[in-house]
Amino acid sequence: MKLLTRIEQHQAGRLLAGILVCLCVYHLLILTGVVPYQFVWGGRLASVEQMYRFEAFSLLLNVAMLMVVLIRLGWLAVPLPARVVSALLWLMVLLFALNTVGNLFSLSLIEAVVFTPVTAACALLALRLAKKEPN
Repeated sequence: MKLLTRIEQHQAGRLLAGILVCLCVYHLLILTGVVPYQFVWGGRLASVEQMYRFEAFSLLLNVAMLMVVLIRLGWLAVPLPARVVSALLWLMVLLFALNTVGNLFSLSLIEAVVFTPVTAACALLALRLAKKEPN
């Protein structure tokens, strides 16, 4: 865990926010058909309609996670108690960790090779943000 503390929380937050913005753009590209939907959800989506539902959910979730990060960084003024923001960050750690495991078993080589390290990095960055700074 010492390695994790080598990056400042503010740096981790900025990096995670940047990755989340890129992921939102990626999901928009999938929704608009620029990127084939076979590259996401483990390559297991059965129809365009299913893709729209799953990708809309993904986009909304990524926007919500981006908002949590921006709140933690102090860039978005939302009256949420610090404990709630911390709890949401811990939930993000869990979601990114589970997504990393899911990506490892993806039928899509692109998802497995490209997004496994991305979601693993997101899990670690969210963990860095979730952990309290030493006094």
